[in-house]
Formats: sequence, C-alpha cells, structure tokens
Amino acid sequence: MKSLHTLVSSTQQRIYLERSGLATRCRLACEAVAQGRSVVLVVREREEGMAARALLTLFSPDMSFEDMPLTHPLWLHPCMSMPPVSRWREKNAWPVRMGIFYALAQGRPLALVADMESLLLRYMPRNFFDVRSLDLGKGSDFPPELLVEQAVEWGYERVAMVSRPGELARRGDILDIYPSGYGRPVRLEFFGDILDEMRFFDPESQRSIRECAELTLLPASPLLLDVQGQAKALERIAQLFSEGRISENDNYAFKKALEVGGEGLLPGCIVPEPSLFEDWLPRDCLWLLPGETDSGECLRTSRRSLKERLEAEDAPLPQPASLALRKGAQPAPWNAFQCIYAEPLVMGIATRGLEYPERSLHSFTDLFPLPGAQDRPWQYLSGGLKEWKSSRRQVVLSFSSGRGRAKFLKLAEQDGILPALRYAPEATGLFALVSPFRGGVELAWDNALVLGEDILYPKAEKKPRSAVRTFKGLDSFDDLKPGDLLVHRDYGIGRFAGLQHLDFTKVANDFLLLEYSGKDKLYVPVDRMGLVQRFKGTEGVEPALDRLGGSAWTASREKARKAIEKIAADLVEMYAYRKVAKGFHYDPPGELYHEFEATFGFEETADQARAIQDVLDDMDKSQPMDRLVCGDVGFGKTEVALRAAFRAASEGRQVAMLCPTTVLAEQHYQTFRARLAGFPVNVGLLSRFVPHARQKEVLKAAQSGQIDILIGTHRILSNDVKLPNLALLILDEEQRFGVRHKEKLKSIKKNVDVLTLTATPIPRTLQLSMSGIRDLSIIETAPQDRKPVASAVLRREDTVLRSVIEREIAREGQVFWVYNRVQGLERVAEYVHNLVPSARVSMAHGQMAETTLEETMRKFWHGELDVLVCTSIVESGLDFPRANTLVVDQAQMFGLDNSTSCAVA
Repeated sequence: MKSLHTLVSSTQQRIYLERSGLATRCRLACEAVAQGRSVVLVVREREEGMAARALLTLFSPDMSFEDMPLTHPLWLHPCMSMPPVSRWREKNAWPVRMGIFYALAQGRPLALVADMESLLLRYMPRNFFDVRSLDLGKGSDFPPELLVEQAVEWGYERVAMVSRPGELARRGDILDIYPSGYGRPVRLEFFGDILDEMRFFDPESQRSIRECAELTLLPASPLLLDVQGQAKALERIAQLFSEGRISENDNYAFKKALEVGGEGLLPGCIVPEPSLFEDWLPRDCLWLLPGETDSGECLRTSRRSLKERLEAEDAPLPQPASLALRKGAQPAPWNAFQCIYAEPLVMGIATRGLEYPERSLHSFTDLFPLPGAQDRPWQYLSGGLKEWKSSRRQVVLSFSSGRGRAKFLKLAEQDGILPALRYAPEATGLFALVSPFRGGVELAWDNALVLGEDILYPKAEKKPRSAVRTFKGLDSFDDLKPGDLLVHRDYGIGRFAGLQHLDFTKVANDFLLLEYSGKDKLYVPVDRMGLVQRFKGTEGVEPALDRLGGSAWTASREKARKAIEKIAADLVEMYAYRKVAKGFHYDPPGELYHEFEATFGFEETADQARAIQDVLDDMDKSQPMDRLVCGDVGFGKTEVALRAAFRAASEGRQVAMLCPTTVLAEQHYQTFRARLAGFPVNVGLLSRFVPHARQKEVLKAAQSGQIDILIGTHRILSNDVKLPNLALLILDEEQRFGVRHKEKLKSIKKNVDVLTLTATPIPRTLQLSMSGIRDLSIIETAPQDRKPVASAVLRREDTVLRSVIEREIAREGQVFWVYNRVQGLERVAEYVHNLVPSARVSMAHGQMAETTLEETMRKFWHGELDVLVCTSIVESGLDFPRANTLVVDQAQMFGLDNSTSCAVA
C-alpha cells in the first residue's frame, strides 16, 4: 500500500482508491496542502460537505490544536468550504464566497470543499481583486464618508445595527462593518479622518471582543454597481436582449434588480467576461472526487436541477441557465487536473485501484457492544484507550471545543492517559484535538481510529424542562360568564352577574356586576378590572360569598397578614439557625463522581459549569447549603441537581427531590434513572400515579436507607415518609407549593443542604437571594447549537394544516394545537379530528378536573396521543421531547407573553 505522501507526489493523472471514504480523502487533502499544493474536495450533498469541513479541521495541526479564532480571515485558513449554491439569493452567502475567491487569488496552498453546483456557476472575472481590495490599519488616513461610499459601491448594505456579513452601520465617528471573509464584524473608530481604533465585536451582544491589528476590505458582491459598473451592466443587458439571448421579461427583471443592488442576480448574467471555477485554481491543483462515473453523472444531474430552479416561472428572479451556468457540453472542471477518485465497491465488478479500506462508526456500541457498556462509559472507554495505545498506530479524539477537551483531559489524567494536543500525521499514539467532527471512522489502511463526541459519549436523555406559570390578574372580561366567582381586592368574594351599561350624570360606561351575600350588588368599572381576579380554590368546594360592608373579608385579610408576618419570623429564625448549624461534610469528588460526570453527553455552558462548581463548593462547607439556581427553560438546571444528588448519594446520604406536579416528578424520575443506570445508586418515585402497593415498598426501602434518591410530589412531605439519612433536599419550582407544604419544608430544611431550581423565582425567593440570605447561581447562556424557533403566519387552509400534522406524525412527532378559549375548545378538537381522522386527539385546559388533566398530560408525554388541543396551559412548561410543532389557532387572541411562553414550551 502506497503512503499518502507517495500518492500526492505521483505524476499519474488518474488514481483510483477502492473501499475508501471521506476521511481518507480528507487525510489526502491535508497531506497535499502540507506539500504546498491546493486541493479541491468535491462532495455530493450538504451533509457530506459539513463532515468534510470538520475532518479537514481535525487533520490540520494548526486548526485542531485549539479553538480557531473567528477573527481570522478566511485566506489565512488552510481549509475552507464553499456555501451551497441554493443560497445564492441570500445576501450573506456572497461575502463568504468573496473571501474564498480572494484566498484562491492569493495563490496560497489550501483545501477547498465544494459541492457539484458550486462548480457549475459562472463567476466574476479572474482579475476581479486586482483593484478591489483595501488594506486598513490603525493610523490610516481615510475619511469615513469615502469608506462608506466605497463599501456601498462594493455591495455592502447600510443597516441600523450590523449582524450579518455584508452589512455596515455608521454612528458619528464609529463605523461598524461585517467584512467579507471574516467571522466577526469590526468596529472602526475615527478621529477626524484618522482611523484611531479597530476592534472585533460580537454581532449578538454588540460588545467588543479583541483588538484588530489590520483589516482587508473586500467587495461583498460579485456585481460592482457604482455609476460606471451600473452603466456597463445596463449595456450588457441591452446587448443580450438585442442578440435574443434574454427575453423581454428577463430584460425588465434584470433592470429592476439592478435598481435594488442586483440582489439575486448571478454574475454570469451581466458580467461581460465571466470566469469558471477552475480558472481560479493553480495548474498543479489536486482534485479529490467520488467515483469517476458517479462524479460525471452527479455533475450532469446537478446541472439539470439547478437549471430548473433558475428558470422556474415562480422563481423570485428567473435567469437563463445558458448565461448563469457553464455549458453542458463543456468538459468537467476537473478534466485538466490530476484527480484521485474514491471508487464505490460494486459486487461483481473487478477493482482497478489501490485498496484504502475505511469503516464508519455510528455509536458507542460500535466500539463496545457488550451489554451494560453504555451505563459505565468511562470505565470501558478508558480501558479501550489504554489497549488501543499499543494495538493502534493512531487514535484521534475530536472535541467540539477547548472546554470539552479540557474536561476529558482532567478525567483522563487520573487514569494515566496523556494524549498529545497537536496532530502529527506521521506520529503514533493518542491525540485529543478540537474540531466540529462528532462521528467516528476506522481507517483500516492506517490502523487508526477517529472518534468524535457522538461516539465517545453515549446518547444522553434530553433534559426535563420546567417552567413557572405566574398568576395573572383579570385583564379581559371575554371569558367571564354569569355565575363565575370573582374576588375584589377590597370587598372579597362575589359572583359575576354580567356586564351592565350604565349612564351616571351623562357619563356612560360599562360595569362588571358582582353580587354578594344578602343580594348586595357591586358595579366595577371595566377600566378598574385590575382590582378583580378570578377565585381559585379547592375544586368542588363552594366558598361563602362575602357581605358588602361586613367584617369577614377584612378579618380574612388581617388573618393572612398575620400569617405572612409569622412566616417571615419563622424564616428569619430558620435562616439564623442554618447560619450556625453544622451540615454534612463531604470528601473531595472521587473517581466515581468523575466517571459519572463523563456520562453527560453534552458540553456544559460556562454558566452551567460555574453553577455546578458553586454547588460542589457549598457541599464542601460545614454550613448547610441554601442555593438558588435560576436559569431559563432548557438551560441545564437539572444537570446541576444531578451532580449534587450523585455526590450526596455516592457518600451514603439520601436525597429528596420535590416536584410540583406528578407528571414532572415522573419525568425527573425517568431522567435520573437513565443517567444513573450502571452506578450503585437507587432511585425511587412517590406520587399518586404510583400504585398503593408499590408506594408501600418505596416507603419501606426509603426508611431502611435502600433508596438513595427519592423523587416525588408533595407526597414526600407526608408523615409516613421517613428518610433517616437525608442530607440534600432539591426543590423544583418552590413557588408552586402551597403554604401547608412550605410549613412542612421549614422543619426539614433546618440542617440539610437545600438546592432550589427555578426558571422564574417569586419575589420572596429572589429577594432572599439578592439580599445574601440565600446564595444565587444564574445560568443565562443557552446550550450550544440550540435551534431557534421557526415561526410562520398562515391563513387557515385545511390542506396546509393537514400536511403539517401528517408530516409531524409521520416522523413520530407530536403537535400542540393551542386555542386560548375554554369555550369552543371541544369544537376545535372535533375540527382537528375531522382534519386528520387517523390522529389520536385529546383536549386539555385549566378548568378540567385535576386528575383528568394530569392523566391527559401524562398520556401525551408517553406518546399515547398525537395532537393535544389545549389552551395556553401548555406554558406550564413540561418536557415533551416529541412535540416539535405548535399550531396557534387565532393568534390575535394571545398577548405577547402568552405567545412567547407557548413558543418556548
């Protein structure tokens, strides 16, 4: 078998590799760049292109040594990737291409990933950058007005705030610009006409990141539409029309597009002397392609597909393929270059090339198929790494960030595993590198393994979500119906008797009529509805109406005031006691804890890691912990609780986790069991969904210390629940528990560690934390790669709605159908059922019996329902991992906070 160096150095024009794959081609590309040659690595689809870009980063020693700064321009990178042609209409796609073509124009060796469609476009002339680049540095004498004018002529768009490539904004002496080929925008500060400061900044927060020493400004568009460029473009369009190469409609559309900056126009249509992709490459450029036959067929198929999209009548700007694309009769762009083909293995066809076998790895079980390996991944992985060190030439581990690698190194060091941090193709041993590659590959020809984080860490359960539903005052009377119980702030409980229109002293107004005991009546102006709220009490229990002018309501308020004072006094007493009480002392986290830490299949955000460390530090102290962890839904609060619970349980102590609802308790129970599988920790559940016989077993096991972590609702606070070794109490959404529950909690919390998790703390809890009585950790950083919510406003069309639901069900997903009125909800549920008869549809709203509601939500969570027709009750925020689509029916009936909560749920 020939070495990669020999392959790249060969003078043979066509080389064929058998049983090879993408990783081998990427190794070849990096070898060629190291020898001073440029490489084009051709891919067939977007996913393959992303994998190729990740592998090139992994095998490039300079790029995989640490996190590559986003402030480095593209032409300083040894490898890069062309944006998909499907994005040609997007403004921010061309600035990236400008950076790539500028890099090619510099003549430096590089590896370029390109899909077939990128090879088909016609581009700007080969000498485009000869007079179209501008170098700036501190102290440059360049009036900002001229710089803005030049940038606009080069295709930059003036905006209020810069957030995407190709944009600029000016505020006095400050000019923000997102230059082509850079990963971050730059802030230029002028003192008169002198460029005084240059700094990169974050487009989201608009905060400065670091100094910028020098800046190369390139055009953001291949179409230069200054006065001279506009005239040449119009002349070119007129010539094409007179020659009959474009239609009258094209002639009109092209001129209109030029008036708005040429957005969507491809350069081949109006540039007099367009270039082809291969015109930008050096003569010794190496092409790495799929099989020879496959490559030719894929190029032809891509041209037909792209031609159809360009010339479609419903396209925003139809363009003739004869102008925009290379001619179908022209030779393939790689014909004149040296090519290496990765030929597919076809049964019955004799091989004709060199064998470089490669095998893809898809999961942790591909490496360790033994039962139970996923439960103790670090134990198996560390053993495997030690074995591979002697049996494999190379083992390359890929981590998505430097922080993820540091976490691994800390754990590996304890087992004597010391990988190298910079890749060396000819060296042997273990490498821990930084790159976006997350999969796995076995390179049999090199006796090497390449393992990303998806292989190193078994797939983790999605973290439960919890959110708080805040109480709201009465801001609308649309939902009120006669007979509803309302509470007036000053007069107490009354019964709604309808809306009355009255005219007093020639001033007409609408009033809410409330009837009280003794046939008393109270008229409340609609503009003072803030004084009235719905009555909420025990279901099935009818309260007595208050009497206007009576003392019962005043006495009730006074009683509540005294109860609040007592609670405040008890709180002061309890927290004073906790300041001097002695808690349980823990030993430093050991190997078992670090092994559990390694089973977390995601990278902690900086805030999440800080919150975990805060909790561990509190547990090290002799004083009982009392910490509030506050973070948005899905930001990783549950993992903080898991780390604390595992540490306590691994040291022989018991943990209680209190949840406000039965469904949420069961979700936490399933998550804890999944994460703790394979570790010597027993988890129990107590709620009314647990059969009575099973509850007895759990209570007995908890009392004897056999259950380490007990998860449940307020059932845990019952007198028959005994936890003799309780050391940690975890409260999920403490504000959703009633007064009686909190009275019980006070007696428990005196000398145990308390960890409170919340998305939205109530004022009292927050005040205790802000005043220093309780410690506070805030998680405000979203997890990496968290996908944004994609929203669309549509007319009600049965065909569209049916396809939305059927598509979701086809991929085994679920749908929320939110209609924010209890009245008419049954009609909506019937409409949905008729829309998709095969769908399992049910209904949920806040006026249902509690048991019925929870049973419905439980069925939805377990996947026994496809569509849940409900009110905005879903903003309570349980975790439904299969629910990916939310239909908001009559969206105009929702307020802003309702819409936001529903979108997040």
